[in-house]
Amino acid sequence: MRLAHYCLDIAELLKTRRVVPIVIFLSGGPNERRLKLGSEQTDYLNFHFIAVALAAMPYRWKF
Repeated sequence: MRLAHYCLDIAELLKTRRVVPIVIFLSGGPNERRLKLGSEQTDYLNFHFIAVALAAMPYRWKF
């Protein structure tokens, strides 16, 4: 929920509706990457983010 707050604040500050939330996790990350708020009939807020897990990415060290 905190990330959704940050994105809404940024959108309001910059007067835009184009915000792409990307979160970089050093290891793992949360299992749930989506937030839906609403009622049984309708979702009023559907928020998700792009997750990047650095520990799962292959790397190659060069000198």
